[in-house]
Amino acid sequence: MMRPWTMFLTLFLAVFAVMAQADDLESLVTKLASDEAPARSEACYQLGKLGKDGEPAVEKIAMLLARDKNPNVRLMAAQALGDIAIQVEGSPGENPRFLVGVLRKALADTDARVRLQAAQSLGNFGKNADPASEALAMVATSDGDPKVRRTAIATLGTIGHHGGPESGKALPYLKKALSDPDPEIRRLTAYVLSRFGEASRPLIPKLMETLREGPDRAQKEAARTLGTYGPAAIAAVPVLFDKLKQESHLSLRSEAAESIIRIDPTRADEVATILVAGTRSNDSGVRFFALDGLLQAFAEPAQIAQHVKPTLKRLASDEIVEIRLRATDALEDLEEKAGQAPKVEPAPANENPKEPEILLEDSTAEEAEAAMARVRAFVTAWEKGTLDEAAAMVDERLRLAFRKEMGRDPLRVRAIESLRVFRSRGALRARARIAKGPKGGVSLDLVFREGQWWITGG
Repeated sequence: MMRPWTMFLTLFLAVFAVMAQADDLESLVTKLASDEAPARSEACYQLGKLGKDGEPAVEKIAMLLARDKNPNVRLMAAQALGDIAIQVEGSPGENPRFLVGVLRKALADTDARVRLQAAQSLGNFGKNADPASEALAMVATSDGDPKVRRTAIATLGTIGHHGGPESGKALPYLKKALSDPDPEIRRLTAYVLSRFGEASRPLIPKLMETLREGPDRAQKEAARTLGTYGPAAIAAVPVLFDKLKQESHLSLRSEAAESIIRIDPTRADEVATILVAGTRSNDSGVRFFALDGLLQAFAEPAQIAQHVKPTLKRLASDEIVEIRLRATDALEDLEEKAGQAPKVEPAPANENPKEPEILLEDSTAEEAEAAMARVRAFVTAWEKGTLDEAAAMVDERLRLAFRKEMGRDPLRVRAIESLRVFRSRGALRARARIAKGPKGGVSLDLVFREGQWWITGG
């Protein structure tokens, strides 16, 4: 039982914290009118850090974004609006349309940093950013800075997912973006189209063109997106089979296999035959991705038992440890008793950082440990169901990469079943298996590069 003096002290500290925060808010709002640009910038930054508690200042911050002559102030104002918006249910302020309108105009700012931040912050307004759809689409296809174009496209995916009345105006521009000279923009556009659902079906022929001749990563996203259209993309099946048969495309084969079955389930036996043959290759990379393709394409236990189980048993003795672990994990999933509690298996804290399984190429022991800590933090946030905290672990522009079942209701009513950390193709990677839900189990892949985790898909 808490003693009276302890209760008093706790109450006093809580009241003091609220009063101090109110003082901070008032002083920061006052600094927004400072004659010194650095003071205005700092005030915007600090108000953004307050999150929801900075909401009373959003209109004043928006006015700085619209009128301040200093680009650094405008940059911090755009960032603050996004930081506050993501912490507020719905959208901040009494007039979200006004804030969205100011950010939309900032897409034409003379400073590329401000344009990029405005595009990114609009994504934090969710469906309320719908009126900015066409402006974002124009930026996505005309801005001189490829980073700004990429961010605008990513934000369009967030808006398109909500299916607002203005979002459809972006589709003609996204069709153009599929031919952008920047390979990353073509890849991101191919992915983002999956967020528009049936509205983007008229772009199936353009996606098929990307699948045939686009950059490798854009082909992979095109294959994935075509699968989301189901039977409506039946014309793409021959092209997908062409990609499935090309062993040099490795991870693309996995996407092609899954999409073929989603579009035309009657071709499942053909897909299985091709991939099983790939698991007998002398090339370990071909075997690994053929196995990955089988597990992605045949996600249901009955399908695994029919098409994959004999192959899993054979690969459980493969000479490559990653293949053995992948096959063994899949067999355990298949044989898991119904209703068994999910098992969390993060990498051990005392792993030797010099082991290649957890090291980035040319990384230091400190970098490896930081990466491992990031994995554990991500798992902790995931298990608690705190979407914002987990999303902060990865680059905000790629938050869209929660796909399929994960995309609609990410992080809810799901738990980490297992987590494996390994090094592949020169990068530290993590694969999280998500506990089975109404639509079966899914997995999430992350890659650690440039000091942070990037979601790459499931």
